Amino acid sequence: MRFTLVDPKTGERSLWECLADGTDVHRLALSSKKQTQECCGEWTSDGRFFLFTTIRENRRDIWLTRERGLLGLLPQPTRLTSGPLNAFAAIPSPKGKQLFVTGVQSRAELLKFDLKTRKLTPYLAGISTGEASTSPDGQWITYAEIRGRDATLWRSKPDGSERLQLTTPPMEAGWQNWSPDGKQIAFCAKMQDRPWNIYLVPVSGGSPKELFPEEHNFVDPEWSPDGHSLMFGYAPDNWWLEVSKPKAISILNLDTNRTTTLPGSEGLFSPRWSRDGRYVAAMPRSYRKLKLFDFATQSWSELASSTDDQPKVFDTPRWSRDGKYLYFNDRPKKTVMRVERSSRKLEEVLDLKTADPNASLCRLHNITWDGDLLIGCWFDSGDIYALDLELP
Repeated sequence: MRFTLVDPKTGERSLWECLADGTDVHRLALSSKKQTQECCGEWTSDGRFFLFTTIRENRRDIWLTRERGLLGLLPQPTRLTSGPLNAFAAIPSPKGKQLFVTGVQSRAELLKFDLKTRKLTPYLAGISTGEASTSPDGQWITYAEIRGRDATLWRSKPDGSERLQLTTPPMEAGWQNWSPDGKQIAFCAKMQDRPWNIYLVPVSGGSPKELFPEEHNFVDPEWSPDGHSLMFGYAPDNWWLEVSKPKAISILNLDTNRTTTLPGSEGLFSPRWSRDGRYVAAMPRSYRKLKLFDFATQSWSELASSTDDQPKVFDTPRWSRDGKYLYFNDRPKKTVMRVERSSRKLEEVLDLKTADPNASLCRLHNITWDGDLLIGCWFDSGDIYALDLELP
């Protein structure tokens, strides 16, 4: 028997096998690549070949390996699918001449929610947009444009004009943040077979500068108000290869290249620096609290937490421009909430289920320069494909 095993701590998926009586349980040695996950295996009808799905770099492909030879080893797998579609659920036909695959295409849309009129309107219409961030003066916007499996960083006017490409594949761009003077972009990105890292790129374009050489997932860059430092965090435990890594919030001085740890931030991640520089909001690994650091008192306090009668999973916290509120996604309820910093009062802002009924997922991305909410919605469409299969 072969089966998929999911690690509850890391989310890692792997293929295992055992004898029919349940003995000799062990993992299949299918891949030696970093951050590769395997799942969903299926034999051909004659039992000579084994098909499975890999999940790598947020992409899904179908691979095939011949069954064991004389030495009892699985030969090197061969990839069968590639291109813009994510491939799921490969099943060979009974005669082994075709392979039936579910191919899924994803796209994203960006909406702006006006807090005064409480209306949602399209933003950057016609562009499949992931994470986005507006410049301090509101004249520009950066965003990760989704093209098939690629996520490329662009800069443009809010109406989509004067576009400039800032990164190229295979770099996968994520969350971005403008420097206070509007001259640089700090952003998360991932190169193939590498962890996430933080990069700097001028708004006029150029080669992105990688900030950290270590093999670790660095995420969530936040500028200091004077623009001379970057605060960042480490990926949470549910990211692959991160369960044993230490967690703390760090500050990199860009002038001296010296990194210090924010006092008392051990076990916290996803830092958010208030615009006036006085406060930092962060979360523990459970996502079930929001903690607040006050630079004036050098101490942490609890801003909001989950309760048994009101379970919450705090996600993607974002400061309001005036520092009065902290907005966040309440993932179980699929709503945008906010908590007032001084009173600790919680209130619902937007029911994300009403943002677009056809979306598979909607979530708060960011706060615009004038205080509106940027909402990202994802749409998945799939079809079943029959692929000709020629096996030796």
